[in-house]
Amino acid sequence: MLRRVLNVAVRKRLIPSNPCSGVEFPVAIRGLFRPHYVAWSEQQRIERHAPAHLRNVVRINHRNRAPHLQGVDAG
Repeated sequence: MLRRVLNVAVRKRLIPSNPCSGVEFPVAIRGLFRPHYVAWSEQQRIERHAPAHLRNVVRINHRNRAPHLQGVDAG
């Protein structure tokens, strides 16, 4: 997203070049990275230890995970 915004700024001549143009993205090696879905019990522990101002963020993040895992304890 940032790269796109800066590309627009370059086209409009607001900046001379996009500082993101030299950034290389990591290459994903198939089978090396597996997603970890936070289990309900893990989420509760995180919530208990999180500062009060971050508890809603923890809840929102947990609710936005893969729909087929809603309510499933992955642990």
